[in-house]
Amino acid sequence: MYNRQLHPEEKQAIKNLANGDTDKEHRLEAAGCALVHCAAEFAPGTVDYAKYSALEAEGAGYTTEQAQLRNYTGTSVSLAGYGGMVRQNSGGLFQYPVADSTADNKAMQAAMEAQRPGSVDYLTVQGGGLGVSGALTVNLHNGNVYLSGSGSVPVVPGASIVGGMVASNPGLPSGQKGSNTDDFLAGASAGGGACAFGVCGGVNHGIGGDTAFEVGVGTGGITKAPNLSGYGGTGYGNRIGKMPGY
Repeated sequence: MYNRQLHPEEKQAIKNLANGDTDKEHRLEAAGCALVHCAAEFAPGTVDYAKYSALEAEGAGYTTEQAQLRNYTGTSVSLAGYGGMVRQNSGGLFQYPVADSTADNKAMQAAMEAQRPGSVDYLTVQGGGLGVSGALTVNLHNGNVYLSGSGSVPVVPGASIVGGMVASNPGLPSGQKGSNTDDFLAGASAGGGACAFGVCGGVNHGIGGDTAFEVGVGTGGITKAPNLSGYGGTGYGNRIGKMPGY
């Protein structure tokens, strides 16, 4: 799924044309790689990209072998779509249609996304006092907005803006990150943290679900004085809408 490597019947065609000549088989494989752009599905900087892009670049110069592959009409064995039966090829192998290009591009984008380090998944503006607080949170992947209320300590009034990173999200495609963040923000949670010099850091755990790490700025912003403090509480979030533009 989501790749354009050589198909079984194309690999068989290469073996048939090489007829046991390993050097010729390598040139034909490189030429086939060039014809189907076998490096296109991999993210630049990966081992697979380096391997297949080198093979594709080599095969781009084997024009004679490319012509042999395009014009191949011999027999091959398909193990997937034809019940393992020997079939006669009448050409049409080693093609790279738009559908393959689109699938490769999606695979490459997903691979690049998977290489990225963890990023901020949601942004929360919260405030409260006397043991009760409320928060408005935006899922930064899809714009879903959540409203939550909580019981908390200490009872001193205050407010903060924090960004949260869901622990299971690094390395996942953006769509999956958005879904995981939605699952985390909806329902009950419990968390706590500490603040110093106006910067707060903490952990928020979805009851029965994932955990997120939060960093933000508290009331009064960054300060020169330590202003050490801590906090903890439980809450419940509900989706109330979506941000414009998503």
